Amino acid sequence: MSTEINKEVNEIIVKNSSYKGMLHMVRLFNHKCRLHPFLKMHQKTYFIIDGLKVSSKEFKILNIPKHLSRDTIEQAVTKLMGSRRFFIKKLGLKPSKNNPNTITVFITVKDLDKCKKLKDIWSIEIDRILYRFAPAHANENDITPKKKYSKEFVGFDNQTTPAVVQEVYTAQNP
Repeated sequence: MSTEINKEVNEIIVKNSSYKGMLHMVRLFNHKCRLHPFLKMHQKTYFIIDGLKVSSKEFKILNIPKHLSRDTIEQAVTKLMGSRRFFIKKLGLKPSKNNPNTITVFITVKDLDKCKKLKDIWSIEIDRILYRFAPAHANENDITPKKKYSKEFVGFDNQTTPAVVQEVYTAQNP
């Protein structure tokens, strides 16, 4: 067992040599600290995606043009979440596999409740264009079923962007 401090997200990470041992440690810690509800240990699940270690609190934005600034991306995520409780990982800008002119951006969300809500979000608006938004560990097989419930809307003029359409139907179904 070892312990490390992750200053980026202000957390202490306790590593265990086995999954069973980790579950036991979490239960034991939370039982012993039950009189101090602000002290609670949570297990984290990690996945290796494109050589990058990601947790269940991380998301990705796919096929973003390389020319978009980090600041523009951060503003879009802030608008989507309604807060600044996230960060783009240091190594979180990865070249896209299918297009050399685009990148995939990995973000870490600090608020667990926001994470649960974000798992139902399919896209994010950046500079009036929609990009695919998904949990960082999601692969194409996880994303494809979301397409099952999509429909085509017709009758819009050239001035109407997908972001405007999304804004209208999101307002109707909060």
